[in-house]
Amino acid sequence: MFVDAAKDHYPLIIVGSGPAGMSLAHELVTRHGQQDILMIESGDLVYDPDINADVLAEAHGDLAAEYFAAHSIRQFGGTSAVWAGLCGVLEDRAFRTGDWPFSRDTLLPYYKRAVDVLELPADTTSYIEAPLDADSNINYKPIYLSPPVRFGTKFEAFARESDAISVLLRTTVSSVLTEGQNLLGCRVTGPDGSEREISADRLVLACGGIENPRLLLASGLTGGDVVGRYLSEHPHLFNFGRVILGSRAAAVSHQPTGERINAYMLDDAANVSDDARSFMILLDTQRIDAGLGDGENPVVTDFTVIGEMAPDADNRVELSDQTTRYGAPKAKITFNFNYHDEHITQWRRLGESFLRENHGRFSSPKTKFDITGGGHMIGTTRMGEKGTGCANSFGEFHDCNGLYIAGSSLFPAAGASNPTFTIVALALRLADHLAEVS
Repeated sequence: MFVDAAKDHYPLIIVGSGPAGMSLAHELVTRHGQQDILMIESGDLVYDPDINADVLAEAHGDLAAEYFAAHSIRQFGGTSAVWAGLCGVLEDRAFRTGDWPFSRDTLLPYYKRAVDVLELPADTTSYIEAPLDADSNINYKPIYLSPPVRFGTKFEAFARESDAISVLLRTTVSSVLTEGQNLLGCRVTGPDGSEREISADRLVLACGGIENPRLLLASGLTGGDVVGRYLSEHPHLFNFGRVILGSRAAAVSHQPTGERINAYMLDDAANVSDDARSFMILLDTQRIDAGLGDGENPVVTDFTVIGEMAPDADNRVELSDQTTRYGAPKAKITFNFNYHDEHITQWRRLGESFLRENHGRFSSPKTKFDITGGGHMIGTTRMGEKGTGCANSFGEFHDCNGLYIAGSSLFPAAGASNPTFTIVALALRLADHLAEVS
C-alpha cells in the first residue's frame, strides 16, 4: 500500500522502485510470502522535473551531466519509464573469464523467470545465441524487445493493494546507518525536508549505477576505495557500416519467435582465446517476427556497433561539493570511454570471420563517427572478493552485514548485451536468497 508515514522498524527496506527494486519486492511477496517490507522511492507516481534535478551530477569527461540525469529517473518505476525495452542474456565470456563470481548456468533459471516480468516471448532463453554453422565462430544473437514494461504502471496495483508492502513516495534516503559491521537502518528526508531514522534488519539499495555508490559514499562506506570505481557503459557507434548478409546467415534469424533486433557476434570461445572483449553488430532492420528477409536470399542492411569496455578504475563516482535541495552531496562523475581502436580491431575480426566462412561481407567503416552510450550505468559497486569488489555473489556489501545492493552496479564485467534482463534475473536470485536467510 502507499503510505504517508513509515513505522520505526522494518525487517526489510528496499530503496528504489525500478526494475531491480520492484522485481525483488514483488518476488518476495508473491513467491515467498514475505511481509512488512518498506519500499522508499524519492520520486512521485509521475515524473517531477524538480525532484529529478537532484540527480543532475557534476560530470567530467565524455558524457555530460544531462546524459546521466536522463538515465537516472526518480519516479515510481524508476528508469524503466525511459527504457527502450532491449533484452539480451549476458554473454558467457564474462563468466568464463572469472569476472563474475558464478557461472552463467547459475543465472539461467532466473533469466527464465525474468521472461514473465519483462513480458518477453516464452522461448527467449532457448535462443540465447546460435552458431551460423556447426563449426562457425560467428553467433546469431537475438536481442528481444520488451513492450517495454513500465514498472510503475505494471506494478502500481500490486503496490497499492498489497498489505505486505508499504511504499513511501517523495522520500529520499540520505544515508545508510551502520555500527561497525552491522546495519542499523537508514536516515530519510521527507518531502517537507524533515529528517528521521528508520531501523531495519536488512536493507537493499536498488538506486542505479550512479546513486548506489553515491549513497554508500555519503554514508562513509567506501569498500576499501572500490565503491564508485569502474564505471562502465556500452560504447555505441550508430550506423557504423553496412553488411551484405548471406542467405545462410539470414536464415538462422528465423528460428526464434517474438519481436527482436537481430545481432551477430563472435562466439565466446573465440573472444576468450583472443583475450578480447565482447563486440556485437545490431542490424538496423528492427522489430522482426519472422527473421531477416525470406531466409533464402542475401540481405543488405546498415548496422550499429555495441562494444564492451575494459573496466577502468579511473572512471568513477565520487562526492561533489554541489548539493541537492536538501543539502546532500551530489555525485561527481568522471567518465571517458577509453575505447581507442578496439572497435576497428573487433570489426576487422568479425568481418574476416564473415568472409572466411562465406556468410557475408562488411563495408568499410565510417571515418567519422561519435561514440555514445546506451544509458547503462554499470560496475560501480561490483561483485568480487573483498579488496577488488564491494559485494559478494548475492550483492551483500562486504563491510556491512545485512546491507545489499541490486542492479547493474554489481556487474563486474559488462559484456555487450543490454543490462535490464540481467538486472531482473539478479533481483529474482536475491529474492530467493533473502527468503532463505530471513
